Amino acid sequence: MEKNKLTRNNFILCNLFSTIITFLYIFKVPVVFVGVFSILIMGLLYFRFYKKINFDFFLLLMLVYTLPFSFISILGESFLSLFVIIQLILTLYLFGNGKYYYKNISLHILCLISLFFILIVYTISQNINPDYYFESLIKILLFILMILVVSTKAKIKNNEIDQLLKAYVISAFISGLAVLTQYLFFKYLGRNDIGLQSEMGATRLGFAGLFYDYSISSVFIASSTIILIHEKINKKILFTKYIDIALMLFLIFFSVLTSARTGIASLFVVFCILLIYFKKIKWILLSVIIALPVGKIILFIFEENRGTDLSNDSGRLANYLDAIVFFQDNFLFGAKFLGYFEISHKMLAHNFLLDFLVQYGAIFSIVLIFIFAYILVTAYKIKPVLFFLFLLMIVGGNFHASFLNTHYIMIPIILILALKNYETLSCN
Repeated sequence: MEKNKLTRNNFILCNLFSTIITFLYIFKVPVVFVGVFSILIMGLLYFRFYKKINFDFFLLLMLVYTLPFSFISILGESFLSLFVIIQLILTLYLFGNGKYYYKNISLHILCLISLFFILIVYTISQNINPDYYFESLIKILLFILMILVVSTKAKIKNNEIDQLLKAYVISAFISGLAVLTQYLFFKYLGRNDIGLQSEMGATRLGFAGLFYDYSISSVFIASSTIILIHEKINKKILFTKYIDIALMLFLIFFSVLTSARTGIASLFVVFCILLIYFKKIKWILLSVIIALPVGKIILFIFEENRGTDLSNDSGRLANYLDAIVFFQDNFLFGAKFLGYFEISHKMLAHNFLLDFLVQYGAIFSIVLIFIFAYILVTAYKIKPVLFFLFLLMIVGGNFHASFLNTHYIMIPIILILALKNYETLSCN
């Protein structure tokens, strides 16, 4: 039997695992209990799978399936969600196993320099401000370390990526169901205690499921839609012909239901780029025909749910101006890896470039931009579906905060770098 190939029954079990844990969190079952229960279920799943899939592939699979509840700490207080713990275990496992692949030397050197740079700047600033927590440091260190280890130690095949993309779509669908549940309980039962968002926004209605931000939730759900659209345009079937279409429609609806404009706007932009890339005249004409009625439906749902005018900038402009002023005063190192909010007591900028500049300063922001550009170009060359998936996340990142902490961006990054290693080795 082919290694790292999920059977239909095992795929269903993984779907059930993610769904059950998500809804236990949605209905406020104590997080410590759910955390222990989820670890137990994961152990049972691995015991069932271990002869058929490798441990690193299992960890990747669980990384995808824990995305719907990736912002819920298993301890109740810290940022240590099951997703973060699995990410850490995967990093350590890859670091301690397998061969080194020195095929991305410039990226490796850049990551190593970045790690030293982060630690030096943080150490100096921590001595000046000893009361600040190190959560911001841990997150950026884990992010860079993950990229370094994956680009040097991981490899993955195309058929394995296809399985993980199927899991990603289901994971986003489960998040959409969480958003729908939250919406229904609020709309018809008047309950605003379902899910992570208990306030539903100070001036507007919003539904994020278990995510801490409406926009981030909407981008995650919309990002899975671009996978289905890409496969449809290329006459590929992810599940079945009709299930793919149904999932596409439901995911668009769920993204709109969050009340955040970011996800659906990002999907529209990347969809247009995708049509131009593939030069699909039939799809372009079809899109023009259905754009008006679909657009009206989307606008109607937004207006019904938001509680504020669609043209409202939700305070983004004020956040941008605050961020620019802070960056001017802290040009080289930004918040010195201590956290922009902790230093300035201002809301985070809802734009990933401004977020980088205020959090890390000009020097490290250039490094991050180079890393993202490298990953994006690599994806464009080896796996277009991953290119469009990551591109949608970047487009969405222009309109929400904490781009590096969205969790879902790690999935395409890992898959792109690991596939690059596999294809490079296959050619040698």
